[in-house]
Amino acid sequence: MQTQIKSQNSTSTSKRFVIVLLEEFAIYSFGSLLDALRIANALSGKTLYNWIILAENGAVIRSSAEHDDPTRNVTYNATLRQHGIFKSPAKLYPSLAITSKDLDQTKAAVEHAVRSIS
Repeated sequence: MQTQIKSQNSTSTSKRFVIVLLEEFAIYSFGSLLDALRIANALSGKTLYNWIILAENGAVIRSSAEHDDPTRNVTYNATLRQHGIFKSPAKLYPSLAITSKDLDQTKAAVEHAVRSIS
């Protein structure tokens, strides 16, 4: 679905996309779509594109990248925490890494966590 909306800071119009994610959606394709829209906005210096993301029936859905063993998530997250990195059980990856030391610690913790589930 696409609608024309008037931009508040320009006489041009921007296009709004309503993106409906279905169960087992392709995460990389989704990310590529958002990157293309975001980059177009950044390069133009204007808001050419707006988007709203919805899930089918308003439900919590998972991408096709999901695996069959939930204990791997628990092990991975626990290993990160053991190495000083907080990772919530959800599929959120907030970053509080601000210094090079923080980034090095995060990288090392992720390497340990990947080895723990390999």
